[in-house]
Amino acid sequence: MKRLITSLILLIFIGLIFSGCKIDNDPVDETLQNYLSYQGRIYELSQCFYLKIGSAVNQNQDTVYYSGLLFLSPGIDVTIKDDTLIDATGKGAGLSAGMLSSENSDSFIPGRYVTESGTATVDMPGTINSCNAFFDYDGNTEQGTFLDINNGEAVLSGTKDEMIAEILLADDYGNIIKGYYMGNVVSVVMELDKKGKIVQNNKVLK
Repeated sequence: MKRLITSLILLIFIGLIFSGCKIDNDPVDETLQNYLSYQGRIYELSQCFYLKIGSAVNQNQDTVYYSGLLFLSPGIDVTIKDDTLIDATGKGAGLSAGMLSSENSDSFIPGRYVTESGTATVDMPGTINSCNAFFDYDGNTEQGTFLDINNGEAVLSGTKDEMIAEILLADDYGNIIKGYYMGNVVSVVMELDKKGKIVQNNKVLK
């Protein structure tokens, strides 16, 4: 499952071209406080990681700061050493989102983040430049349902000790992915090298 975690982190920082579509905010019978819902099923969330990456200058010559959020279900056990995500085992679901802001921070920046409707190369603050979800994942077989999310938003609020995330997204077919998380966020500090590769503890993620 180490490959899954590495792939999700890398995808946070890959620019995607998104196509706009209308999201119908259908009501969901949320039986869990922290959850993701997709195609009539509800998946519990119990963990959230804030990934601090670094900064870059966008096409408007403005400095933007890259970060990511990784939400995981309780069936996935994550190993962290020296502020680095080492490995993950188990079965479950999760969602990763790469976010851009105009502020440099060791924790999440509250605000509304929306997916980019055109090309992700503009890299504007307040946008989600990539978003991915997986459901019914089995770490032993590495099988599950994997999605690139192309439309929607995430609203972040709360404090460093207790973040609130309200998530409303849609896949390429207009199927809704709705989520909510309120709880602790574990910060993981990473960086980008001169070639734009993601580095943890001086090692480039493959």
